[in-house]
Amino acid sequence: KMEESIRNFAHTAENLSSRNLKDSQIYLFCQGLSAETLVLLHALKPATSKCIEKYVENLKDVQVEISGRDLKEMGYRPGPLFRKVLMVLLLARIDGQVRNREEEEKFVRQWMEVEGLPGHERRRD
Repeated sequence: KMEESIRNFAHTAENLSSRNLKDSQIYLFCQGLSAETLVLLHALKPATSKCIEKYVENLKDVQVEISGRDLKEMGYRPGPLFRKVLMVLLLARIDGQVRNREEEEKFVRQWMEVEGLPGHERRRD
């Protein structure tokens, strides 16, 4: 377990040291890390500092305006796809591709159409 934690720490440090990471990539690398791990990375791996500071100050609390309830109201059938589309939407919000609820709804409709994943059919109640 300890060896795995050290490997994960090193892998995360390497990823966060990369240049030109998109904000969504920083979010994905940092989102599951404890505050203690973020502090350690910041202290022990200076190359990660900018990314960690950006995550803590700007990215970790970003939220989308649309919820699963809204997806149902848009006519989509609830299921595992909801979690995926909401995560993709969050990453788009983090990267500045969508800025408000209207843009989120448009993004969701386009994403569902393009992906053509099972479960995106309109509900038939």
